[in-house]
Amino acid sequence: MNKKIIILSFLATALTIAIGIGISYAYWGQREQQENPNIVQTGCFKIELEETVDSTINMEAAYPMYDEDGEKLAPYIFKVTNTCTVYANYSVNLERLNTTTIDTSLIKVQINNEEPKLYSAYQSATKILEDATESRTLATGGVGPEESVTYNLRLWIDSTAGNETQRQTFASKIVITAVAGVEPIYAAKYIENLVEENPDTMVIDEYGNTRYIGTNPQNYVKFNGESWRIIGVFKTYECPESATARDYDTKCSEQKLLKLIRADSIGNYSWDSSLSSVNSGYGVNEWRLADLNTLLNDYYYNSKENQTCYNSNNNGHTTCSFNTTGIKEENHDMIANVLWYTGTIDGDWSQSSTRDSVEKAGAKAFYEGERSDKTGKICQDGSYCNDSESRSTKWIGKVGLMYPSDYGYSIGNDQREACLAKSLYSYSSCASSSWLFMSGTYQWTITPVPYGSYANAAFYVHSSGRVSDTYADIAFAVRPVVYLKSNVSIVGDGTGESGEAAYQLSA
Repeated sequence: MNKKIIILSFLATALTIAIGIGISYAYWGQREQQENPNIVQTGCFKIELEETVDSTINMEAAYPMYDEDGEKLAPYIFKVTNTCTVYANYSVNLERLNTTTIDTSLIKVQINNEEPKLYSAYQSATKILEDATESRTLATGGVGPEESVTYNLRLWIDSTAGNETQRQTFASKIVITAVAGVEPIYAAKYIENLVEENPDTMVIDEYGNTRYIGTNPQNYVKFNGESWRIIGVFKTYECPESATARDYDTKCSEQKLLKLIRADSIGNYSWDSSLSSVNSGYGVNEWRLADLNTLLNDYYYNSKENQTCYNSNNNGHTTCSFNTTGIKEENHDMIANVLWYTGTIDGDWSQSSTRDSVEKAGAKAFYEGERSDKTGKICQDGSYCNDSESRSTKWIGKVGLMYPSDYGYSIGNDQREACLAKSLYSYSSCASSSWLFMSGTYQWTITPVPYGSYANAAFYVHSSGRVSDTYADIAFAVRPVVYLKSNVSIVGDGTGESGEAAYQLSA
């Protein structure tokens, strides 16, 4: 009963930002500045809404435009802050005022860097303002005590609009409604908090990543109806579908996300293959274009059957089906679209001075190389180096593979310090202390190999435990890797290879 009273009291005095956001086609836009923050308080449950100084929606070009142009408009910036001790769940609504004359199905809205949508496509909400005729929820979230969330809002007229919108106006106000709630157990934060009590099986590396280490840590997850394992928690960029590797820094938001790897392989497939006239038929080591990329992000992700999957040189292939082992549609909402690093180490892997050097091929060197501008094509010509494909060092997608550094940093037990002082090429003696190692199995990684005379090789984890290289056309084990969205929560204890007692996930 007390909780209900708080909710009703808060909703009855809904927090409203007193600013009109207007669009007037080929005419002008209007904005009235609010000088002070709005505060609504009931007991110790308080939310503060504050405009950023000098923030406004730039309406100098109030005419129909394409999304790519609308996303370049200066945003209106505002911040939601919880200044008390009770966790708060909130909604950001945009309420259309009765002075609006334009058809709202022609108004495009972008909140933060999410995909732009028509105003009418957002979920309908209960109106709070007396002079409002419609309300739509742009975003929902939660803030803990003393936490803040900043939003960027852009509005424009959709490119499909015609002359009928001339001198029409869209007038609106932002409304924040909130209720006291219980903080969800977000997966990434939950796992990070376990490090202190699990020093033998969890570490924070020198880059701030939380990793599971050792022979068999309790990191099992029941995901997609099967057993997966947690590699750790990593800072990366979560991206909208429209983002590309070129504009990730403006379209994507940096997040700490939980990274999973499937406990078992989905089969043995080529990293890439090619016609015999291209790199002698052994494939092209560019992940963006790799056959395995297509397999994972189309066939596997969409649970397709009867597809062409490559498993040997000269575009040798087989028929593959993922209708039973693929990602089920109900789990798509958990998987984040993220930035993957596809760079590689600095050096020529064909030289022992590179392969055997911890400075060039140790776990740290691989980690930094993966995030560098070094590519897998350092050769200039030759029958193994005649492809014409450009190389990239970043890629945005949903399903990838582990990095060599993931394997390198997974070593635990008493061997960790000694192994981290070795090249990954010398890791055979370290394998028994890594949970990512699979005895008798060759596992692909996502990282290309820089060879002085080849442009068709990728790194893999050898069945003996070392990180080695081979032609991309070879059919090796594929263990999909995904990052979970920041709003995925987790419960359980991480035990049990069968997954029955493993961590359970929910969106």
